[in-house]
Amino acid sequence: RPDLALQAKYRRLIGWRRAHPVLRRGSVQAPLHADAHVIVQLRRHGSTLALVALIDAAETRTLSLAWPRGLARPVLRDLRSGERLRMRAGRLELSVPPVGGRVLIGR
Repeated sequence: RPDLALQAKYRRLIGWRRAHPVLRRGSVQAPLHADAHVIVQLRRHGSTLALVALIDAAETRTLSLAWPRGLARPVLRDLRSGERLRMRAGRLELSVPPVGGRVLIGR
């Protein structure tokens, strides 16, 4: 019996990848954050940035990420929720829900 919820999640992820070339062809930068449970990776493709945060912890983690110097500071949009996140004093405050992640896109 197929797991329809899991199948729907994978279809959504594949749809995001098809809709946003940065998720397919973007260069991968050094992680903005990495610890035992969370990794935050930045990708670039042309003028588009993607921030991908993955977590395997059982609780939400809130991170304060230093944005790389010399890199444009876009307003980032969460692909799942539509929430818009802005930098404050060169930092990005990011909450990552448990056992999952977030994908944010900006220009």
